Amino acid sequence: MHRGKEYGRAGQLNRNLADILDARTQPDKPFYLQIGTHETHTPYVHDGVEPFDKDGVTIPESPMLSRDGPGTHRQFAELQGAVNRLDEGLGHVLRTLEERGLTDNTLLVFTTDHGLPMPREKTTLYDRGIGVFLMMRFPGVFNVGGRYDQLVSNVDVLPTLIEAAGGTPPPELEGRSFYKLLTGGDYQPREMLFAEKTYHTSYDPLRCLRTKKFKYIFNFESVRPENYCLDISRKPVLAESLALLPKGPNRFDELYDLEADPGETRNLAEEPEYREVREKLAGDLMRWMMATDDPLLRGPVASPRFFEKLEWLQSQDS
Repeated sequence: MHRGKEYGRAGQLNRNLADILDARTQPDKPFYLQIGTHETHTPYVHDGVEPFDKDGVTIPESPMLSRDGPGTHRQFAELQGAVNRLDEGLGHVLRTLEERGLTDNTLLVFTTDHGLPMPREKTTLYDRGIGVFLMMRFPGVFNVGGRYDQLVSNVDVLPTLIEAAGGTPPPELEGRSFYKLLTGGDYQPREMLFAEKTYHTSYDPLRCLRTKKFKYIFNFESVRPENYCLDISRKPVLAESLALLPKGPNRFDELYDLEADPGETRNLAEEPEYREVREKLAGDLMRWMMATDDPLLRGPVASPRFFEKLEWLQSQDS
């Protein structure tokens, strides 16, 4: 099997994707190609990308996001420009596969790793932070045009690919295949999924559990009711949205009814009528941490920079 990786800008695909495919020494054998592009990561304006607003600017409906500020408007205009460039790159991938007769025998996965860098999104465990798009295409195998609202996680993608390729996912994998969901088979949906964050920009260890109805978040250190991405490159959006962020007492845990409150604006952790729900989800979260040998169970986790800085400091003692 040929394995390859290509990281960079979507515009590079026009120059080297064909070369990568044509360089396979055994073109009749299966291949795996992973493509990671900068778009749509900040900064959005780079490599010839420009803000795009001639058809208007679409700002998502969010109770945490200002829709009127000039900084927010420009940020999303820049994002739209980056999306256009990414769309061009994806189109080139599809055309290249078609030109080489690979379309009908290639399983295509298009996804990302976190939400947009906007208030209460990226770097958080709210739905807008951990909810990502996932599109998969396998002509003649997956249902065409299917849309699904079952709970799946990106850790489920690998076992799904293994089953789609005719293999059996090894039992030690964390994820579970949703191949049967995409093919109309007998699929048992997940009852819950988990997400975590330990470090991004700053040490802020969080763990969460999500069911179809509820979200439970546990804050191990920092407790910020206005929990949102603090990247300086997005200050205009944050400043314009600051007044919209929830106000209330800081709590180490958060419980949201996602059916009644999809924006996760009302923390129910202190509400007496939700006590049993809170205690059950907290127990489920703890059992998951134990089953996965979560390092937080042994104490705080050093940031990626800790040992590097310690080594430098120790070197000065000479």
